[in-house]
Amino acid sequence: MPELTLDPTRIDAVVLDAGGVLVLPIHARVRASLASIDVAHHEHDDAFRLAHYEGMRGYDRSSDEPEVWGDYVTAYVRALGVADDHHDVAGRALADVFNSPTNDLWIWVIEETLAALRRLEAAGVPMAVVSNADGHVEAALGAAGVCQVGPGDGVEMVTIVDSTRVGVFKPDPGIFPHALEVLELPAERCVYVGDSVRNDVAGATAAGLHPVHLDPFDLHADATHDRVHDLMDLVDRLLGPS
Repeated sequence: MPELTLDPTRIDAVVLDAGGVLVLPIHARVRASLASIDVAHHEHDDAFRLAHYEGMRGYDRSSDEPEVWGDYVTAYVRALGVADDHHDVAGRALADVFNSPTNDLWIWVIEETLAALRRLEAAGVPMAVVSNADGHVEAALGAAGVCQVGPGDGVEMVTIVDSTRVGVFKPDPGIFPHALEVLELPAERCVYVGDSVRNDVAGATAAGLHPVHLDPFDLHADATHDRVHDLMDLVDRLLGPS
């Protein structure tokens, strides 16, 4: 993966997406929903991790309106090896799962991200979350022990912005000032980490933040924007190797 272009001396804060960056859809729920279609041969949880990022690539390539997730689900089930003639059944099953509240589904903690967040916290780097969610993302992240606003069991965030609560959804750049105002920083002094080209890279760019795309399986090798395999790659760039 190419070296990051961002200048660490010009970055004062890290802003993060939630889904795909901090947490993933809990694989047990997905596996159970597809039990009748036989994806049980996926013994390794990484199959479900990859499926999410394949799903995001499908969403990014979609011509549908933002936040319409049919192409995400199609790519997700295809990545799990579901046969083409079972895609409709699998898609309906997964649609029910993905319509679940955030705090029931998006609870699979990405441990390498959490380690990177703790390193940023120890270095005193301000952090915030900006997520398209259903009004429950702050509660979900807190319950999972990932992060919360202020001190707590997880990593301390300055603010957690939930699109449903503020009424603005990425890629609309208007969601980002809700975090920037609390951080008390201009957009150009912040990096934004997300897993979607459409929502995160485009939205952050339009808002003036420096976007970094979390692409752990190198699915966007032809991209020209900054990408990292995991959050620690970015932390090493900002703070130096641990």
